[in-house]
Amino acid sequence: MIYNLFYLKKSKLFISFLTLSLFSFLGFSQVHHANLDINSVSTIAHDDGHLFKRNNGSAAEYELPKGSGNHLIYTGGFMLAGMDQSNQLRLAANTFGAEQEFYRGPFSSNDSYLDTAYLYEYPQSIWTVKKSDIEYHIDNYDQPNYQAPVGIKNWPGNGNTTIGVAEQLAPYIDVDGNDIYEPSEGDYPCIKGDMATYTIVNDHAGGHYNTDGEKLGVEIHIMLHQFESDNYIDSTTFVNLKIFNRGQYSYDDFKTAFFIDGDIGFSEDEYIGCDSSSNLMYTYNGTNSDPGGNGAPGYGQNPPALGIVSLNKTMEYFCKFGGNQNMYYPTTPNEYWNYLNGKWSDGTDWTFGDSGYGGTTPTQYLYTGNPYAGTGWTELDIDGSGTQNPMFDQRTLMVIEAQTLNAGDDVEYDFAVISSRKGDHLENVQGVIDLADSVKIFYDDTLANYDCQQQGTGTPDVIEGEPIVNYQKMFEITRSDGEGNMMNNVELKWDSEQDILDSNAVQKVTYQRGKGPISAELVDTVNHATGHFVLKFNDYGLADTANWTIYHYDQLGGNLIDSVNSNTSIDIGDEQIISQWGMSVQVR
Repeated sequence: MIYNLFYLKKSKLFISFLTLSLFSFLGFSQVHHANLDINSVSTIAHDDGHLFKRNNGSAAEYELPKGSGNHLIYTGGFMLAGMDQSNQLRLAANTFGAEQEFYRGPFSSNDSYLDTAYLYEYPQSIWTVKKSDIEYHIDNYDQPNYQAPVGIKNWPGNGNTTIGVAEQLAPYIDVDGNDIYEPSEGDYPCIKGDMATYTIVNDHAGGHYNTDGEKLGVEIHIMLHQFESDNYIDSTTFVNLKIFNRGQYSYDDFKTAFFIDGDIGFSEDEYIGCDSSSNLMYTYNGTNSDPGGNGAPGYGQNPPALGIVSLNKTMEYFCKFGGNQNMYYPTTPNEYWNYLNGKWSDGTDWTFGDSGYGGTTPTQYLYTGNPYAGTGWTELDIDGSGTQNPMFDQRTLMVIEAQTLNAGDDVEYDFAVISSRKGDHLENVQGVIDLADSVKIFYDDTLANYDCQQQGTGTPDVIEGEPIVNYQKMFEITRSDGEGNMMNNVELKWDSEQDILDSNAVQKVTYQRGKGPISAELVDTVNHATGHFVLKFNDYGLADTANWTIYHYDQLGGNLIDSVNSNTSIDIGDEQIISQWGMSVQVR
């Protein structure tokens, strides 16, 4: 919803122009993200299933160490595929492209994705919670004026079955055992680690514009989590993936693959490899000096190596995208299916030696040698005579062994993103191979049967402050032009803060819900108008006597439906209920 507001700075009696855009209940085009940065890694997840890159795809966002400007990954995502009972291939895959395959929010069995109840419930589908937030909540949830942290208050523990959503969604600790997530009664999210970002997406709400694949009918839960530590765990990010088959199809050979576009600082000088015995794929610098370039300052001497290890499933295949003309990126469903079954896009087997194409011995894994030890088939020695592959921007794929996934079932995967910088670029490859075993031990001891029960400190705070506000009913406002805050305490969203840091100046800023320059909220969360709204000041000869009009459009840039004028000028600033739209507005 868009508000155009002509705003007057009363103290100077001059006119500036302010455009405010508010959360729209139409469509799934806006992607939201959340940061994860409690240890030495800073990274991002999105509610369209993409991991480790910024919203606009312009830069990497798996930064190590955080604050350095250097990154190990440009983007990551998952490929899911299987043959249904009619032998129809069904497929969804996120790669490095921006085309959408997954959509925010849970699966809806009655296809309610564009119903206002669904859109109101899932304006975004990503939540971040810290362990310290949970401890504080346990201590204080029953205190007067207590406001739960946003991630705890909005945690998606339950779904609305009237819009076709499963009754139980994200895991939580149910203190009173009534199967209802009630943070006001002491319930809290079940997260792993010291900080977690949780997102729920589905492949059912829209088209598959990256693969052109048929819909699987799945709901995907992704939890990225980190631990603060004084060892290698402090530079590790864990990824928990849980796939619920909510649709009507069953799969005997359901395939899941983890796609990674690894960039060790500068992106054009990478090699890749794997250690199948450790279920590990890795990316490393081709030389021992990583220069700056493509927006990266570069790691310089002794650049780190990156590893992705599967912690609870067997890696069945490993390959890279790109190379000669026969190893191009998949563009059709069948080509994706080939990659997920150990074949190149043209259907030929991966083969041992050289580039992995056109040989005589089929293989499940590319580059299985050890570049540090100088043994076996590596990109430093593709033919046993020391011939090296050219270095370039590498993309890798870890395919997990096929699973049976019947309608109504679910399957869970755990991964770890690890890194090593203990020596030169080849020593660091050995480092991630060694760390794969160490992180597996940590996983078996700590995470495989993780107990989400937490304890508070036992010391509640004395909480004083403003009354509790239901921010879920408040609109998210974007100021597209002008200046000023209407004398309100405003807070920007992370997106806007990051855009300002990136660009120094921006055309638009978005405020946190309920923290914008005007007050606008739903008063009827069921029967409310949808579309876009434009608010303008009129008759502003004197600042105090300015009034406003809101214009209601069917969509941004669309057709005008109707409009409403303010009942009072802004010096009075009474709240105005617009009953036909199910909303209220107050401008002082």
